Amino acid sequence: MLAAVWFILSGIFLSRSILITLGLLKGPVLRAFERYGDEEGDYNSLLYLLFWMGMFSVMSGLWLARLSRNVFFPMEFIGVVLLIGSAFAYRKPHIVERIFHYPVWYYELKERTSRSERRRIAYMWLHISRKGKLIYNSSDFAFNQWADLIIVSTIYIDNDTEGQSPSP
Repeated sequence: MLAAVWFILSGIFLSRSILITLGLLKGPVLRAFERYGDEEGDYNSLLYLLFWMGMFSVMSGLWLARLSRNVFFPMEFIGVVLLIGSAFAYRKPHIVERIFHYPVWYYELKERTSRSERRRIAYMWLHISRKGKLIYNSSDFAFNQWADLIIVSTIYIDNDTEGQSPSP
């Protein structure tokens, strides 16, 4: 019973990771832009994808082994290899960033915006209605238009307050 619960949970999180990698779920990636500090961390979608594929494979192997006792399933071995791959993706993010460019909209947005613009986009994402998020999640074109509007307003606000002294 416990193996089935872990199988279902890992399947849910694997589905979530696949949606993020395909660019159909933008919220978790935009949360990476919200952080303040010296260096901005990149969102490593391969790490999460490999980890949840490995967990799903291990849990499905354990569950199938409990259902049929005399049959060998190599799912656990495949899962361990995938988990080792996720550990590599965690330890070497600069190598992963060079070879794995998914979700595409994330890398395009990162190339054409500054850090303050990305942070503003991330915080404005929090104020969008659920219906708006569904529209922007499903269409990269609509999301890019919305992000361009946020970028224009960021430029306008930055240029407007440039000559003013901060209020006490």
